[in-house]
Amino acid sequence: MDDDLPPGIHLPGIHPPQQRATPSARDGQEDAIVLSRCWPESDAAPTAGDTLGGSWICLDWANGRCSRGKACEARHQLPTQSDEQRLVYSADGQTHDIFGRERGRAAIVSLAFDPTSSQTIHIESGLPGATQRERRQNMDAFSEWGQVVKTWVLATPGSGFVKFKWRSSAQFAMEAMQRRPLLMDGVTPMVLSWAQTDPSLVQAAQSKQIAMAQMEEAARRRETTGELYARLEAEGKQLKRQRLGLPTATSHAYDHAESVIPDVEPYPEVTPQHEPSQTTTERLLEETEDAAGSYDTSISAGLPNGWHAATDPATGVVYFYHEATGQTQWSRPDQDVLPGTV
Repeated sequence: MDDDLPPGIHLPGIHPPQQRATPSARDGQEDAIVLSRCWPESDAAPTAGDTLGGSWICLDWANGRCSRGKACEARHQLPTQSDEQRLVYSADGQTHDIFGRERGRAAIVSLAFDPTSSQTIHIESGLPGATQRERRQNMDAFSEWGQVVKTWVLATPGSGFVKFKWRSSAQFAMEAMQRRPLLMDGVTPMVLSWAQTDPSLVQAAQSKQIAMAQMEEAARRRETTGELYARLEAEGKQLKRQRLGLPTATSHAYDHAESVIPDVEPYPEVTPQHEPSQTTTERLLEETEDAAGSYDTSISAGLPNGWHAATDPATGVVYFYHEATGQTQWSRPDQDVLPGTV
């Protein structure tokens, strides 16, 4: 079984239970062989490379397929601080990665981006988790390969960034996790690349796009809701007119006007009792004339010459006045009474 193999190797067809044949992330075809996996806690072991000065880490061991075991001239262990210092300060570290693979100096100078000095990995796809919170929690699994400084979770499902403290840890994780599931029970392999841009800028750009999309969606919903309420209001007005027996308008202009004009009762119109240009004296004369015209003919009959009967507009009581002298009285004048003698 797999336990009989040298540390650091898992042959194809004898995968651990968590490594199964999965659909390819690129062409959708099922892979015949799942890439082997390095498990540092159980696979790390002393090798002949430990006694050789300046030995690199075994590339096959990082991919879980080294069959040389203890006889391997490379080391079967995670990068150490000495490895990091070697990459940063030594001459061969400037042109080689943690596995001793040479990078041409001319190529490094000509390229705007140098993967040998990168500490940040871009997870293009395969990061497990249905929500951003779940994906952020799952990214803690990258600490298996070294100290993680920061992680970024993008809005695109399965994508994110992870930054290691050491570039040596980033190089090892890139090799060990490429086309492999992040979690032990995972089935979706990850597709990794070196981050060639600031993850914070990428995250901010996506957040801005999401915010703009949400604003546009909210505007569309408000517009749709407004049209719905306007249509319902117009239908309500039509039904109301039908119940009142009024003719219903069918023109588009009427429907539009009815849909935008609120159905409220108008303010009562205040009709002035007198024209603004009419004086108080004129108004009193009119009231007197109206009152004089409304007197009872039976009362006015038989009055002495010059006397008339009228109704007081304030009390409605009949009074008598002499037109020539302007004398007024409540009692009916007699024939013998002359004006000014009462």
